[in-house]
Amino acid sequence: MKTIAQQLNIKTFPFEIKIDGNKIYYENSGGGWWVKWEYQDGNIVYYETSNGFWYKRKWQDGKLVYH
Repeated sequence: MKTIAQQLNIKTFPFEIKIDGNKIYYENSGGGWWVKWEYQDGNIVYYETSNGFWYKRKWQDGKLVYH
């Protein structure tokens, strides 16, 4: 499976995608290591790396209630 940078034929690294100032994707120059984030109300609710590590979080009233 190709990384996002490989699919887009990106040659300049590091490659990042941001939405509303939040980094949602980062890829290093090796082309094989990446990180993804998902946010809700400015808080990270999902994090995943290309080596298989991930976590989910749940926030309520600005407080972390599940990790």
